[in-house]
Amino acid sequence: MVKFIVMQNVFDHIASAIKETKAHIVLIGGFAVNYYGVSRHTADVDFLTSEKDYALIFNFLKKFQYSELVRNRLFARVSSTTAEFDLDFLFTKTDTLNGIFKAGRKVKIANHSFTVPSLLHLIALKVHSWKQEPGTREYRDFSDIVELVRRNKLHVKTKKFQDIFLKYGTKEFYDKVVKASNTK
Repeated sequence: MVKFIVMQNVFDHIASAIKETKAHIVLIGGFAVNYYGVSRHTADVDFLTSEKDYALIFNFLKKFQYSELVRNRLFARVSSTTAEFDLDFLFTKTDTLNGIFKAGRKVKIANHSFTVPSLLHLIALKVHSWKQEPGTREYRDFSDIVELVRRNKLHVKTKKFQDIFLKYGTKEFYDKVVKASNTK
């Protein structure tokens, strides 16, 4: 006899976890990029949260057979044999998370409301991610940033935009984005 596993919706699980635990999380990665008009496929669902809120969420997710695949001081990846996506949680300080959450935008996915970062916060997260792993992250993050700039008609030569790169990345990376985006 063949046993079929019915894949469960991770967004149902996360929405239930948020409701139950009152944890703050922000949807980042491919789904957030898609929200801002850049079509990108993704193999997982990425969230920004604090370590404290992650602990609450993960404890709740255990009832859906989630287990930790990777865990360190900056990141955790969890998976379930019955869910269609792995979940990645990037950790940040509570104050930083609260600021990003407050400035974020609401998006509806699978009939649930989630918060995505503001466009500039999303770009800052991508710049920061690139700086941590420039060799492995450059292609995806660089492409995402350039497309986000183009699709959303951002003015890349403003002080506010440049400051993101100077704080979280490098002047050279900023110059490369300006050149590739071919905008004002």
